[in-house]
Amino acid sequence: MNIIETGTSWVIEDKLNSKLLNEIKEFLNNHLEFLYKDKKGYSTTGDNAEQYWIEKKGDPPFFHKNSEYDAIEKKFKKEIHGRLKAASLLRNEEIEIEQGTAWTVIGEEGSYHTVHNHSDGILNGVVVVLYLNMPEKVETNANSIFLILHTNPSSPYISNPVSGVHHISPEVGTLLIFPNHILHGTYPQTKGIRQTFNIDYRFTIKPKPKSTLNYT
Repeated sequence: MNIIETGTSWVIEDKLNSKLLNEIKEFLNNHLEFLYKDKKGYSTTGDNAEQYWIEKKGDPPFFHKNSEYDAIEKKFKKEIHGRLKAASLLRNEEIEIEQGTAWTVIGEEGSYHTVHNHSDGILNGVVVVLYLNMPEKVETNANSIFLILHTNPSSPYISNPVSGVHHISPEVGTLLIFPNHILHGTYPQTKGIRQTFNIDYRFTIKPKPKSTLNYT
């Protein structure tokens, strides 16, 4: 597991185990026709790109719920929460995560993501990106994701923080976790398929067990 830190921003970069990776790929391959296809108003850009929702907020809301997905998401959430704990990023043992939205994006040559974030102005969760398919590696940043990490330097002359841009060239199985306020995007891709599995997790507090009162 690799943790990239710049100022107060961070990104976890790791690899997901192949067993769970293949379970996710198989589920999406078998259920794609039942998912809600919609990219209007989102960062997914290009005639060769499509976005398929497993769970979507807004208008209209959508949730493709079944026991197979629930089992996969439960295992995936455990992987994400475990990495956040291992990186010492959670304040205490009571903090858990819960799925907010989930989707997959399938892009071909020329498709990309415009610069965006997944926050409504509140840092209340993390973005998770898992790469299921990737075009062949190239020497340029064509198939990279870039993240704008604020370095927050102090300056008597500049009031706004200066941003640093971090590039990651993902492979199949690459797993990225970062706060939902971080701006990110991708460049137009080369020939081949780039498919990601994406979940926004929101932070929750583990409920305290109810006390049992015994009356005699």
